[in-house]
Amino acid sequence: MTARRLLMLAASAHALAPAAQSRRALLTNTATGITTLVLSPAAASAGSKLEDGLALPDGARQFNEFQGLKGEWTRFGERLKKTDLDEKEWEGVPLLLRRVYDAGDDMLFMAKGLSKDKQEKAKKLAKDFQQGVKGADRPAQSKDRAAVIKAYEATAPLLSDFLDLTSDVPAEL
Repeated sequence: MTARRLLMLAASAHALAPAAQSRRALLTNTATGITTLVLSPAAASAGSKLEDGLALPDGARQFNEFQGLKGEWTRFGERLKKTDLDEKEWEGVPLLLRRVYDAGDDMLFMAKGLSKDKQEKAKKLAKDFQQGVKGADRPAQSKDRAAVIKAYEATAPLLSDFLDLTSDVPAEL
């Protein structure tokens, strides 16, 4: 029943009801009906971000996050190889490492959809990646450029290897 019909029904019930029925009772009954309509499961899910096209479903969301973090890690590592960072930029590196570490979680989620033999390899790549990024945290806090570059060089190929592992396109193409 639509909200408009519910209000019309309540209004007609009020007109036919004895004068003893108060406005408060009418409003309570109407509010209860409207609340039932609003809280119904079909109505509640109708406005979700996923259905509105504002979010990606699981799997696609993790892949999108992974790709973004992979690009960010690559840009950072290549830039760090060429030039040193100033004091202000070094303060943000531990935060970047924490965000990049999350790519490992996305890798673990995406590994669930792989065949059993590929799952184990993917999980190992994800764990190795997370350990490498985690190992760069202390050097980043102490602004040890060489150690952070070494961690980048050790972990960046793991991301590419993971993408190769998840790809089901033949190498000949």
